[in-house]
Amino acid sequence: MDGKAVTTTVKFGNLYLGNKMTGIPYFNVPWFNETAALLRIVRGVDQVFNPAEWDVLRGFDPMACPNGTTEEATAAGFNLRAALGADWKWIADNSNGLIVGPDWHTSKGTISEIACHQALGLPVWEWAIFRKIFEPQTVIRPQNPDELFDTQWQFPPLANYLI
Repeated sequence: MDGKAVTTTVKFGNLYLGNKMTGIPYFNVPWFNETAALLRIVRGVDQVFNPAEWDVLRGFDPMACPNGTTEEATAAGFNLRAALGADWKWIADNSNGLIVGPDWHTSKGTISEIACHQALGLPVWEWAIFRKIFEPQTVIRPQNPDELFDTQWQFPPLANYLI
């Protein structure tokens, strides 16, 4: 590879971010914000839905919850039904795909978001795989976003992950 930027015609559109929040310090906001920032510079991504940002816009301050517990969230006025309802609505109305973080396996919320995407026939990718496509130093098909649309990159059904 000669180090030149690779241009692509791949259009990802609007991407939704999912990962475990409950039980992780500050509801995993640092991961969500860092990942959203990286995705926002990827060619072909129009909009990134970061649920942590939307929770803040709805009046919840996850940074006031150092342990990321449901008790802290409830005390801070967080309404899980309202948040999930708004998130699922955004998925139904806007999403073109989902990126999940490393802790999604034990997150009921993320599993529900994966199910929404699968029900709509939308792709789901793990962040570790999606990210490698855009890193020039990777040995896994460097910088070829078209690979993300091959069936080998599609997320498995959720049957084995229901909790």
